[in-house]
Amino acid sequence: HAAKLKGEHRRAVAVIGDGALTGGMAYEALSHAGQLGLPIIIVLNDNSMSISPNVGSMASYLSRLSATVRYQNFRRAVDRSVLMIPFVGKRLLDVIVRAKRSAKGLLFKKGIFSELGFEYAGPIDGHNLPLLCEVLAEARDIRKPVVVHVVTRKGKGLKEAEDDPASWHGVSPAVSGVVAPEGLRLSFTDAFGQAVLAAAHKDANVVAVCAAMAKGTGLSAFQHDFPDRFFDVGIAEEHAVTFAAGMASKGAKPVVAIYSTFMQRAVDQVHHDVAVRGLPVVFAMDRSGAVPDDGETHQGIYDIQVFKAVPGLAILSPASRSEMLMALDWALSSGGPVMIRYPKDNCAPDRPWRNSPWVIGQGVLAMQTPGARVLVAAAGPLSESALLAAQLLEASGVHTDVVELRFLKPVDTDWLLSITRGYELCVFAEEGVLHGGVSGDLAALVREHQPESRSLALGFDEKPMAQADRLSLLARAGLDAQGIAKAVLAALTKENSDAAKQPRRIAL
Repeated sequence: HAAKLKGEHRRAVAVIGDGALTGGMAYEALSHAGQLGLPIIIVLNDNSMSISPNVGSMASYLSRLSATVRYQNFRRAVDRSVLMIPFVGKRLLDVIVRAKRSAKGLLFKKGIFSELGFEYAGPIDGHNLPLLCEVLAEARDIRKPVVVHVVTRKGKGLKEAEDDPASWHGVSPAVSGVVAPEGLRLSFTDAFGQAVLAAAHKDANVVAVCAAMAKGTGLSAFQHDFPDRFFDVGIAEEHAVTFAAGMASKGAKPVVAIYSTFMQRAVDQVHHDVAVRGLPVVFAMDRSGAVPDDGETHQGIYDIQVFKAVPGLAILSPASRSEMLMALDWALSSGGPVMIRYPKDNCAPDRPWRNSPWVIGQGVLAMQTPGARVLVAAAGPLSESALLAAQLLEASGVHTDVVELRFLKPVDTDWLLSITRGYELCVFAEEGVLHGGVSGDLAALVREHQPESRSLALGFDEKPMAQADRLSLLARAGLDAQGIAKAVLAALTKENSDAAKQPRRIAL
């Protein structure tokens, strides 16, 4: 349309997977494009998969369309036969066109795309490149919206990927000669899957909801054990949240598992449909914080800022497997909306303090050193970086205590001020964007009520970083052990420098 406004004659091509047709925005765009009548070509790549297999009535509808491939074969056979006739008169041509239309009417009924104002071509074999080029060339010559329905097989060309497309949806490069070490810790995703399965065995009201990612969110075992209490709504995060809200209003205890970056799509639903009504929906936000190997689009560093202002919503950050179990138990018994955020990483070790009961708004003391001048507070697995930073600082002669924050919201301010009292420097590290985050608020609280202490907040810059592994992302943001220790030493050096510049008072 922008080209049309400039007087240019162009065609736009949009490629969309069949799994994305579960999202409402796709229908909004189809409706608008059909209304505008512009020459847009929509290539519908139909492989019956999102990340997990597609679900819902649209998937069934596309499967029925795929069965009409016999019409396309018939049409092309007729076209080839016509080309072999030396001379085709207008009357014979009209007869052929009417015959094709009659066949289409018998074999392919008018569908949703035609009703929306699109010409429909397909389904065709997307792995037949000459045929695909031919159909796209035909679509290019049509001066109106066209849907080219292309049927493909996910993982085509690699047997392992064809047999298990969900596991092979996104893989790291193969490295020969590397053997995985024994005894790796449980991932947060698996810990969540175990926790929600245990909760479901104890409470028949617990149900699980996901958006096309049963395996990716750790819910495969739940789906197997409780198929009637498991709901995959397809790539439709907004609907997943409101669907859960409806169930919660009638006594169910929904646990909605969605990646942090995809929860951004459902902000309105979390606020209006869940939080305003105070409904007991638990949101399990996988891939929060620094996300390895997924690039800028999948970083989970914005959810704290997005959701911390939502009324009555608690935000929890467990660090280990035992804390995941306790966090979910606390969330399911809280009676209100709760978010549990955790990264794409292995759980931190179950250290002794992590087995202590959860108290709303409070954390736990992870390290206490006699004569400590500095306190470092961090939530969830970032507390491990804080512990390592404390060891580095100890080697530099700076005694440091560490507090693990379990709640990002609410925070018990009386508790916080009681544990920060008496330190020269209080540092708050956050695995999220610093501007508008929780760490800045806590640092400001300390400065306001304890002016004798200095405070410092650490976090990510708002611009997402390029693809890297998790440790590299944390290091770039200064949130690894070395980065935290370096920030502490720099702050203490600046404090000493500023003190030296102050004019001395001489008693007369």
